Amino acid sequence: NQRWLLHILAHHLAIDHTTLELLVEEAEAIDQGGHAHLPTPVPFRNFVAQARLGVSEAEHEAFFTEMLGDIDEPSAPFGLMDVQ
Repeated sequence: NQRWLLHILAHHLAIDHTTLELLVEEAEAIDQGGHAHLPTPVPFRNFVAQARLGVSEAEHEAFFTEMLGDIDEPSAPFGLMDVQ
């Protein structure tokens, strides 16, 4: 039918909503001939190194304490606390 189709197979542990949006934007740019304006791909090993060496446990704890520190009650779905 003179068209291209893109099928994205992803798992929620390997790709998040932001990454999915970026992937779709880049696919659209390529489809519209804008591939020259895309950033140069970064080797995956750089991402792994950043994830392993980038942020200390204390920095993670400080971030999530700031984001979630004011939550003082359980966030159980539908109030279900005892599921056993």
